[in-house]
Amino acid sequence: TWLFGEQYALVAAAEDTFEKALRNHIRILSAKDEEVHIDNPDKNKQVDVFICRQNKHQKGVHNVIIELKHPKKRIGLEQLNQVKTYLSVILSESRFNGDSFSWEFILVGTKYDSRGLIEREIKSYEGKGERGIVQDLENSKIYIRKWSDILSDCEIRHSFINNQLDIQKNRLIEKTKTADDAVKQANASSAAI
Repeated sequence: TWLFGEQYALVAAAEDTFEKALRNHIRILSAKDEEVHIDNPDKNKQVDVFICRQNKHQKGVHNVIIELKHPKKRIGLEQLNQVKTYLSVILSESRFNGDSFSWEFILVGTKYDSRGLIEREIKSYEGKGERGIVQDLENSKIYIRKWSDILSDCEIRHSFINNQLDIQKNRLIEKTKTADDAVKQANASSAAI
């Protein structure tokens, strides 16, 4: 899940139904464990990854459902409709739709199918200023993303941390001439804590 943001809590993963996901969602947000029943014909659909984060300052809950496709499986309308079905289940369940809830649905794959339909869906939302968006409702958005884009975004997001770690590593290398120096520095650091 850290590829999409380390600030999220895992609600559900492969093979979890929407009823189990809702039960976990309630437990994460309110620490209540309650029995859950969803009245929707697609309630037993299984999400690949469902993560959420609660922002107490803005009093909001941001939810993300990610549908992962095998690298050999091209993304087409069938896969997009699968994600839209997930959105339909979410919209039909009031406990998933508090006023402070927002939703992102991300369909992830390697390539689009050869018909060009997905590219046209993405192009129709180009003016929104968000890469890969194909639907934007009041509190929910659907994105189609390629693995290469997700990995690139993650690398960019973590480049600052990696740069800082490299700086610290280089300082340690400059200070440390022998293995005994490294042990002494490590002991001094742990004693200071």
